[in-house]
Amino acid sequence: ATGARFVRPGAGTASAVYRRRFALPGRVLASSVPGAGAAGALGMLVLSASALECGAAMAGEPLLTERPRVIGVDFEGVLDPGVTGHDVLLALERRLGGEASGAVLECRGVGLASLRMADRFALAAHAPTVTGARALLLPSDDRTRGWFRAMGRDADWRRLEGPDAGFDEELMLDLARVRPERATGTRVRLGPFVDDEDVLGLARALAARERALLLPLEVVVPGRLELALWSDAGALDALRAVGAQVLDRADPQVATVSPDLLVVGGEPGLGLEQERGVWTAAAALTGRSAAENMLAANDARTVAAPESSDIPEPEGGVLERGAHHRPSEPAPRHDEAYRAVAILDVGDDASASRLLPWGPRVWAVRADAEELSAALLRPFDPEAAARARALGATVLVAGERFGAGAHFEAVARAAAALGVRAVVATSYADGSDRMLALHGVLPLVWLDPADRREVRAGDELEIPPPAPGMPPGGRVPLRHLTRGFTFDVRCDIVLPLRESARAGGLLHAMRDTVADVAR
Repeated sequence: ATGARFVRPGAGTASAVYRRRFALPGRVLASSVPGAGAAGALGMLVLSASALECGAAMAGEPLLTERPRVIGVDFEGVLDPGVTGHDVLLALERRLGGEASGAVLECRGVGLASLRMADRFALAAHAPTVTGARALLLPSDDRTRGWFRAMGRDADWRRLEGPDAGFDEELMLDLARVRPERATGTRVRLGPFVDDEDVLGLARALAARERALLLPLEVVVPGRLELALWSDAGALDALRAVGAQVLDRADPQVATVSPDLLVVGGEPGLGLEQERGVWTAAAALTGRSAAENMLAANDARTVAAPESSDIPEPEGGVLERGAHHRPSEPAPRHDEAYRAVAILDVGDDASASRLLPWGPRVWAVRADAEELSAALLRPFDPEAAARARALGATVLVAGERFGAGAHFEAVARAAAALGVRAVVATSYADGSDRMLALHGVLPLVWLDPADRREVRAGDELEIPPPAPGMPPGGRVPLRHLTRGFTFDVRCDIVLPLRESARAGGLLHAMRDTVADVAR
């Protein structure tokens, strides 16, 4: 009814469907799906946002973000045969020396002409993970035009090349000096986020061999469109002929990882995803150099675009909810002081995967916050979730680097559903404090780390709302009701996020805005 488009399960990863159908040079994309950053190879600025922020943006809310630093990366020289985009990314990471955190990398220079589209997609998709940058942006040039033409979308292409000056910082990378990285492992898996071109090319390279593979190979089929495409091209038959095991994405084996497994294009959040290219893995499989494998693959071949009729238009406008898609109750408002019990001290480095173990069972209920909350904190205390439900309002105590990980939004949703009203930590990682505030959980910071030792599981605290108009870093006095003293903590989040937390989350804040406009 609102013009939204839906893709049936099995059509492939959301990021791949978006690139093939909807990506346009010069646009800005806000996305919460893994691999969406690859659209930066098509001249798009991709901003990572939570699912909640994306939903709010569709409802008219602004996507609030600080202006990032923009680093101009000038590519010179020509890549040697067998050097891939993943190799370039690792060389760029070393060149940046850890100074790209939160920045946008804008690439330019004559060296880009030697980068295939698969290499560009690899650069853009994995730059945030490898370099810490917020996004990587490549120009829309003649090579990009060839990709749009192969997708049957030549009319959507337009030339888009950035300026030669005006960057906050600049650096140069000589592609002729980039050397291929070697892969390690005793098994290789091509995950669901690998490019079609690389799978078809790898199949041709392996078919040209006369000896068996040196390592076992697993190939995960992302969906029905890839299944049809890879089957029609003969890639799956060629891979099976050399001993590869072809798996469906829903196969439980896909969620099983081990230290000896080299994963290329893996499912984010399930562990052991490694930023290595298909051709690096091919060298481990065959014992030949990446260059020899790529030559055997006849790299110039192009993948045909799927027919648009493969994804039908939706019919009707009735919202149907699955068994694990119950809408959760919004978090309570924080307009006045309330009492809450400290449920647990999770210590330092409480990552998302430790707070909420991410496996097939949890993944299956990821859309149901109530079911997710039952698994929250289980590694620390199997009874923590049941105890929190019995107590009502609770507080979580933590140390350094709270909340690092790919699926922290699920942790924030589960915490709000469980009744966690606030988290008091020494520091937060990867914007987890922002995510907590968006879901109605107030993120606070210890003003004196020694105060953390005075708060134990079972202690009752009184938490007032942050004062209106208080600048980031302002103090919030907490009363320790169990032991009878008061101590200060900080609230470091900016005012719009603080207002979201006070309102019980972004959804509550949006309702308040709509109600104010109506009045």
